[in-house]
Parts: sequence; C-alpha cells; structure tokens
Amino acid sequence: MIKFFLIIFYTLSLLIQFPVQAAPKNKET
Repeated sequence: MIKFFLIIFYTLSLLIQFPVQAAPKNKET
C-alpha cells in the first residue's frame, strides 16, 4: 500500500517538474 502511494507521489512529482522546467525558459524570453 505504501509502495503504491510512493509511485503516485513520484509520478505527481514528475508531472509537476515538467512544467516547472519549461516555465523558466518561457519567462526568460
């Protein structure tokens, strides 16, 4: 059960990191 929660948390982290990495590039322009 804990492992399942960890996988969801990890996936969410990746989904949040993706837009965050593209944000600075857009802001710099």
